[in-house]
Amino acid sequence: MLVAHRTDGSPASPAAPYAPELADRIACLSASLPAGRPRLSDHLGAPENATAREQSLNPGDPQALDAVRIDPLRPDSAYAEELRQTQYHDTPADRFDRRRSALSPGLPPAVPAAAPVTLTAARWGRMRRAFLRCAQDRALPGAVQDLMTAEAGRAVPGQPLTVRTLPGSHSPIAARPRELAGALVR
Repeated sequence: MLVAHRTDGSPASPAAPYAPELADRIACLSASLPAGRPRLSDHLGAPENATAREQSLNPGDPQALDAVRIDPLRPDSAYAEELRQTQYHDTPADRFDRRRSALSPGLPPAVPAAAPVTLTAARWGRMRRAFLRCAQDRALPGAVQDLMTAEAGRAVPGQPLTVRTLPGSHSPIAARPRELAGALVR
């Protein structure tokens, strides 16, 4: 199983079907899911994403930068607290301090926010797919998660996308690792 989190859904979703010997299923954990709209920026700019707190963490306009960026190691305590409230609001502060250094500062260079990603029913549709929705996600609000999963369901009719909702923030990896592991096993 390939697990994609955050923006990793954009490169992982089309790539996974090309290596079925490595992964025969994919789980997107509150991750970008380009099945209905070919560009990550299409979802970031959608009205459903209007309440995303992550907008305040970007050093510039993602559309203009053609990238989504954050600065996880910025020494500014107000910025660090906004990052915690956005990504890890239900994680104890000491765990956040250890985790924030592992946050990616942005998308991989090969996957800018405006680059189109194509998922096909012939390849992506053959994989077992799941979307793990984070109910109190402040970085990727529930409304845009619901939009992506609905579009993914329409993109490959007859090949269901399993959707499970987990309680808590964008980062159950830190806040609820056992619960997350259980959901992945199921």
